Amino acid sequence: MKVLLSWARKQSDPDTGILIERLERAGHSLVYFVGAPVDERSTPKGAVFHSYADAEVGKPALSIDALAFPPLDADLIQKLYHTESVVLTMMNRFFDEFVVDERRRIYYEMVRYWSGVLSRYTPDVVLFPTLPHFGYDYILYSLARLAGIKTIFFDDTRFPGRLLPATDLAHLTESLKSAMTRNTGKQYSLDDLAPDIRGYYESRSRKDYSVVPSYIADQKERHSIWKLRLPWEKMGESLRDFSFLHKAPRYLRFLARERTIPFVKKVGTHLSYPLLSDLRKEYTALTHAPDFGRPFVYFPLQKQPERTTSPQGDMFVDQLLALELVSSALPKGSVIYVKEHPLQWAHFGVRFSSSRYRGYYERISRIPNVVLIPLSTDSYRLINESLSVSAVTGSAGWEAVLRGKPAIIFGKVWYEDCQGIFKASSKEDCVKAFATIARGYVVNQESVIHYLKCFESVTIRAFIAPTAGKASTIGKEECMNVISDSVLKELNFVK
Repeated sequence: MKVLLSWARKQSDPDTGILIERLERAGHSLVYFVGAPVDERSTPKGAVFHSYADAEVGKPALSIDALAFPPLDADLIQKLYHTESVVLTMMNRFFDEFVVDERRRIYYEMVRYWSGVLSRYTPDVVLFPTLPHFGYDYILYSLARLAGIKTIFFDDTRFPGRLLPATDLAHLTESLKSAMTRNTGKQYSLDDLAPDIRGYYESRSRKDYSVVPSYIADQKERHSIWKLRLPWEKMGESLRDFSFLHKAPRYLRFLARERTIPFVKKVGTHLSYPLLSDLRKEYTALTHAPDFGRPFVYFPLQKQPERTTSPQGDMFVDQLLALELVSSALPKGSVIYVKEHPLQWAHFGVRFSSSRYRGYYERISRIPNVVLIPLSTDSYRLINESLSVSAVTGSAGWEAVLRGKPAIIFGKVWYEDCQGIFKASSKEDCVKAFATIARGYVVNQESVIHYLKCFESVTIRAFIAPTAGKASTIGKEECMNVISDSVLKELNFVK
C-alpha cells in the first residue's frame, strides 16, 4: 500500500525511522513524508520529503511547484466549510496577527496544495501521530476522508504511556464503545486491571490526591518566567538568518502596545483598559475568592490554542459558548467558578492574542452567575466540593469521575463514554444533566472499573508526547515498535 506519512516530531520524540523501516519491510511504500529536518535522511528514495515547519505555515515541499496544481472550485470549498471553520481557529497558533481574509487566503492555498498532493501521489492511507490539529494536517485529514482514503492516528490519553488508536475523529471512541458492548454484563474488580491502570486509578481516585500532573510540572519547567518577556526559542533562529534586523523593531512595538501597566479602570458596566495592559492584570482585576459554602459548578478553562478544543471542541473552541449553556441551566442559587489554565500564561505569555483577546475575561465575568477565581485556588478542592465539573474536553472532567463527581462535557474526548460523564451541546442537555444530578446521581465506581478494563483492551502501551513518555516505563524504541505494530495491524485490516 502507498503511504503518506505526516509524522511531525522533534528529536526528543520516538524515532520515526523505526516506523518507516517497519512499513517498508511489510511491503508498503512511502510516497510522501512530512517530518522534521533530522528525518530527511530516513526518507526512502522516491518519496517526497516535506519539512513540517514549512507545512505548518503553508509552504510546499521544496521539490513541488504548488502552482502546477489545479485551482479550487466552489464545490470543493463548500464540501469543506466545516474544515474551514475549524482551521481558521487552528491558525491562532501560527497566524495569530493575521486578519480573517488573510487566513482564509492561506487556507485556500493549503487546500489547493494538499488536494493536488493526494491526486498526484494517490496514497492508500495517511498516517498521523496524533489528532490532526496544526492546520495543514487537519486539511490533509479532511481531504483524505472526503476522498475515501484511510486515515490512522493516535490519541494520547492522560494515562502515562497509553495511546488510543483511531481512524476517524467523529468516532474517536468507536473501539471503546464496541469493547463496552462486548463486555456488557461482565463484572471486573481492581485485580483484573493491568498494573499501570490499576495504580493510576488507585492513586487518583483518593479524595486527598493532590499531586501536580507530570505534564503540567514539565511544561512549567520548560516555560519559565522569562518566556513571559522574550521569545527565546525564536531568537537563535533570527540571529542565524539575520531576520532580527526587521523583527526586533516590530517586536518592540508589540511590547509597547500590549505589555503591562499596574491598573485597570472600571467605566460604567465595562472595563476600560489602558494602552499598556496584559492578560494577568485583566484577569486579576476580575477575580474573587470562591465561597465554598455556596453550591457551585467548577469550570476550568482549557489552554489554547491546543487540539483539546480545536478540533476536539468543534464550535466549543469558543469556551464561552459552553459557559453560557451551563449558566442557562444552572440550579437556582448556584454559581460557576471559572479558573484559567495554569499553563496558559506560562506557555503563551501574558500578551493578548487571538485565543485570549483583550476583554476575554471581562466577557466571561458578564455571563450570569459566573465568578472568576484566583489561579492559586486548589483545583482538587474545587472538584471535591463541587456539584459537578464542566469543561469542553479537559482532564478535570476525568479527574471528577475518578473522585465520584459527575462531569458535563462539550467535545470529543477519550473518556466521554465513562459512566458519570454527561455529553452536552444544548441548554436542554444541561438541564437534563443537572436534574439527574439533583436527584442524587452517584458515579458508580464499579462502572468506572468496567470502563477501565475496556479501555485497557483497546489501548496500546506507547506514547506520542514526550511529557507522557516521562511518566511511562516504556522506552522510546519499544514505544515506536508498539506503534508500528498497531499501524501494520490496521493496514492488514484494510487489505
